[in-house]
Amino acid sequence: MVDALRLSTLRNRLRCRVDKARRSVSGTRHGGRARSIHQGSRDAARIWNCCRPVINVSWDDATAYAAWLAEQTGRPYRLPTEAEWEYAARAGTDSPFWTGACIHTDQANYDGNYDYNGCGAKTGVYRQQTLPVDSLAANPWGLHHVAGNVWEWTCSAYANPYDGKETVCIRKNDADAGPNRVIRGGAWNSQPAGLRSAYRGTFRPSGRFDALGFRLAQDL
Repeated sequence: MVDALRLSTLRNRLRCRVDKARRSVSGTRHGGRARSIHQGSRDAARIWNCCRPVINVSWDDATAYAAWLAEQTGRPYRLPTEAEWEYAARAGTDSPFWTGACIHTDQANYDGNYDYNGCGAKTGVYRQQTLPVDSLAANPWGLHHVAGNVWEWTCSAYANPYDGKETVCIRKNDADAGPNRVIRGGAWNSQPAGLRSAYRGTFRPSGRFDALGFRLAQDL
């Protein structure tokens, strides 16, 4: 079982570990190609400072990092499943957001030029960048930025409607994985509707952009 309270946001320690992982996952692990967490680019895993979330990482990068970290620490780290991610993000709530029926830019990092159901989410505040991972209030289970800041990869394949894939981690070469993986949480450039706990995004596993990162789960 995964303890949702142990879902951990990668912070300053990721800088040195990504650098080590870049070397450890290159070469023979990828058929001799020079493939790494950074993909040979300085910006592929850009960290603005020691407290901002990692961004510009693909699903392939994130799963490779989790495997490397598990090997280095002897602890079973991995991406959370889609179901685990939503369970942790909700933190026992059943409202659209963990904050309730509405959300505010004092509580999450999103594009405040838009509203949600006229609830007051439109504040005019649009930061246009990530924030440090602990800069806004955590949800009731102590998790920061499960709504907004950056989209987060899950280990689950995307299926609509739900068909059980949301409860399991897909392997990279699984025949029934489909073309996309689930991303959750919304980001700094999302409208507030995209920050709802139930909102699902989808993206190709090789894709990366500057509003997409990840957090890890640890099996206990």
